[in-house]
This record gives sequence, C-alpha cells and structure tokens, in this order.
Amino acid sequence: MRPADSVDLPRTSTDLVRASRRPDLPLEEGPGPWTLVMQITAPTVVIHGTSDRMCHYSGGEATAAAISGARLLLIPGMGHDFPPGAWPTIVGAIVDNAHRAKHTAGPSEGHLLDADRP
Repeated sequence: MRPADSVDLPRTSTDLVRASRRPDLPLEEGPGPWTLVMQITAPTVVIHGTSDRMCHYSGGEATAAAISGARLLLIPGMGHDFPPGAWPTIVGAIVDNAHRAKHTAGPSEGHLLDADRP
C-alpha cells in the first residue's frame, strides 16, 4: 500500500459521494474504504452532528449514501461527541436500527436482539 500522504482520497463531500457510488474507481491500492463500506449489508444508522468541526456532516451523508438502505440521522448543533441532551435521540435511533436488524436477520442471526430468548 502507498504511504498515507500519497493516497488518492476524495477532497470534498461531492467527491466522497461520487466515490461511494463508483466502486470501480479505487481510492487506494487494494480495496478502498468506500468499496468496503459499500459491502455493508446489515441495517445501518449513521449518526452525525451538524456542528462537528472534526468531520463535516457531509461525510455522514456520503457514508449513508454508500450503504444500501442506511438511515441518516443528523443532529442539529451536535459536534464530534454525544452530549447528554442528544442521548434520547441517539438511543432511539440505535434501538430502531436494532429492531430493523432483528426483523431482517435469518434464522441463526439476530438472537442477541431477541428479548424473549432465555
């Protein structure tokens, strides 16, 4: 693999979305990160704050766009943390996603989400 400083990564949110839709254009040698993200088949919720100064929320949008069926939850005013005031919203999104996973799991999958299991 090439050194990290020479990896051809997308520079804008538009590039991220474009890259997420083009698995045939590797971002680096070997399977690029977007190629791997696009292989996720589990029900997914992407949670991102709109005031995140470390990672712009367009990265969350691109990630959700790259995962088939993913849901995106943008939390207004949240940064790169999970403040207590956002916990009910975040926990609710995770619980909803767990229920989606439970209902899409095959017969040998999802048993950890089954509250009726002894």
